[in-house]
Order: sequence, then C-alpha cells, then structure tokens
Amino acid sequence: MTLRWVAFTALAIVSASANAATPCVGSVHTCVNADTFWPNAGASRFFGIGATELTLPGQVAFGLVTSFQHNPIVAHTPSPGPLGGESPVVSHQMNANFLIAFGVAPRLELFAAFPVTIAQSGEGLRSITAGDGLRATAMGDPRFGFAWAWKAPHRDVPEERVGGDWGGALRLTTSIPAGERSQFVSDRTATFSLSLSSEYRRKRWFAAAEAGVRIRPTTNFLDSQVGSQAIAALGLGYDLVSEELLSAVVEARALPSLVSGASSSEWTASVRSVPFSHRRFAAMLGAGTSIPIGDHAFPNPDFRALLSLRYAPTTESTDKKKVAP
Repeated sequence: MTLRWVAFTALAIVSASANAATPCVGSVHTCVNADTFWPNAGASRFFGIGATELTLPGQVAFGLVTSFQHNPIVAHTPSPGPLGGESPVVSHQMNANFLIAFGVAPRLELFAAFPVTIAQSGEGLRSITAGDGLRATAMGDPRFGFAWAWKAPHRDVPEERVGGDWGGALRLTTSIPAGERSQFVSDRTATFSLSLSSEYRRKRWFAAAEAGVRIRPTTNFLDSQVGSQAIAALGLGYDLVSEELLSAVVEARALPSLVSGASSSEWTASVRSVPFSHRRFAAMLGAGTSIPIGDHAFPNPDFRALLSLRYAPTTESTDKKKVAP
C-alpha cells in the first residue's frame, strides 16, 4: 500500500509539471478552481468536517462524494446598463470526489482524494476574451495527506451517562495542481491545508468543529483575488433513530480570506443513514446555499447539493462495547 501511495504522488507531480504549460498570468485566465469544497476521506458524520474516527491499521476505506453547484463563478461584465451585466463563467458543475484512506497505525491514516468534473456548463472566458467555452468533463487537482487522532470518541455513549465523549484529530492536506487548468478545476499552485477538528457526542446528539488554514500564493482573477484562507466549520446532528439508522445534520463552512482576497461560506442541511449492523457503510444526502457574509464571495455557489457514500472500517465500527457510565 505504501508503494501505491508513492506511485500516486509521483504521477501527480509529473502531471503537474506537464500542466505548467498553461499560462496563468495577469488577471484573465482559467487557473482558478471553481469548487472550494474538499471532502475528507475515511469515516465522517458531516460533509465538510474531518472526523476523529480513523481507519483501522492495515485496513482501507473508500468513499464517493458528489457535489452539484450552481453559479460558483460569476463575472461582472460591461453592459449598457449603469450596473453592468453578469456572465456565468461556471454556471453548473457536477464533481465526483473519489476518496481512499489507509490505516497506517492506531490513530494514524494516510488519505488521497481524486476529484473529477463529470458535467459542467458556463461561458468560461468566452464573453470576456472571445475564447473557448467550457468542456463538459475535466480532471481536478488530486489531494494527499494524513490524519492523526489524539483521541477518538466512542460511538455508543449510554443514555444514563451524564457527560458525553469527545475526540480530536489533526489533518495535513496538500493539493497538487495537476488538474486541467483551462477548465476552472485546478489552482495555479499547490495548496496546503492544516486543520484541527473535534467531535463531541452525548446520548443521541453529536457535534463537531474544525479550524485551520489553507495556504497558497495569491491569484488575481478579474476583479477578485484568491489567496490564503482560514478554515472554520461547525456542525450539529441528532440520531432520529437509534444505532445511527437515521440522523439529521446541519453544518456551516467558511473560508475567510487572510489577505485582501475573496472569502466563501455555505451551510448544508442533510440526512445520514448507517443501514448495516457492522456500521462500516454510511450514506448521506444534503443541500444548502451560500451564506451572505461580506460583499465579495468568490468562488461561492448560490446552491449546492451533496451525496456521500462511504465504507470505512474504524475502531468504533468494530467496538460493540458500551462506555461505562
């Protein structure tokens, strides 16, 4: 498994070198990733918050997370009206994230994510430079990293226990610019993400938070800038049916700019189900909109729909014992 990980990384680096021929100069280019949503590999009770339950040593977790977003990039263009017009650079985009995680040791896992745009539409730069429009499909930037959990929460906290149980994890992720830069699915340079996540569970309630940074050089696009950003996310859920058979979840995610650039923020409401007794498979369906914070959100969709299918053998999925009160 380690050799495969090295091969994946080497292939991504070679692809990034070949992709460097696409010019990313000035403020009119396509070297901006229209999708800021980075789903995490492995187990997860939320779409956008890293879990503290990690993959068992020697085991492999798989996941597929699809995201449909509407109008993530809209450009303001000159028009006869006093306020000008708007051009949907990317109007609709459907992305599939193929996720894989490998348990290296207790509370340590390696992971990779391979995003693929399976359908998209929009003007691209056609209305600005009379260039080509967007293709329907494209390859995005692969991501690699590791997660370390210093404490994992127990999945089953007994009803009589007064307090709950919590967990915490650290994640380091690197996005390599190996995607197709001409299709608004790849960044100009590599992006590094470092975050801390925490989960808390009490009876049927569960909550999570994540904070960190995404570090990258500032990229100019028309009248916007995309640079380093903070990471902030909060989530709350409730098991409507015991044994996680049906849960309701709401979460909010934000990427506030750390420079004079653009920020983005969204919220999502979803339902989650763990249908099998071994608890290794989970399905999640949700939708949400942007959160109007500040005057400039970019890239930021008006609407996003999400579907997650995950198989993740974790310590908690194999532990049938209750926590002592």
